[in-house]
Amino acid sequence: MLWLGPTLVAFFVWLFFIASNAIKLRWRRMLSVLVAPFLGAMPVIAFAYLGVTPDRLRFEYHKSDFLKDVEDSAAAHGHPVLINWSWGEIAGGFGGSTLGFDLIYDETDQIASPPTTWSASFRSRSFNRQPREPGKGYGQGSSLFPSDENISEPTIESMGGHFYLASQLFE
Repeated sequence: MLWLGPTLVAFFVWLFFIASNAIKLRWRRMLSVLVAPFLGAMPVIAFAYLGVTPDRLRFEYHKSDFLKDVEDSAAAHGHPVLINWSWGEIAGGFGGSTLGFDLIYDETDQIASPPTTWSASFRSRSFNRQPREPGKGYGQGSSLFPSDENISEPTIESMGGHFYLASQLFE
């Protein structure tokens, strides 16, 4: 909602400049004002199409740290490794919905399949929320919540190499 007002103002200012340049017969300026937003959006659309997103860049930048955490967890807790890092959230504010994100390393890759097909042992490990160990940036398990009327099914995006970006909507 905070973006709605400025977006509407920018849209009407954009239309005003198109109309005023058309009335004054400044065809080149009018065409420039008309095309500029689309030309500005083209690199963003191209990068997203190629898979270069902020989440992907953040993941690749910190990947060596994540792999170190995976080795640490495997040494301490054995295999198969199932750990998570808090990736962030988008809060709705004023009692609105919250979208939570977690980066999950799942050695078995079961998290990529629909939740109804998960094995009982994986299901118990994934929904068993354990507190983070002191000094660790990750937690054991997957940090997902079982879906119900207030929590959506998790949306899972593969990041490659047993890493998955999971998001859930909390209402």
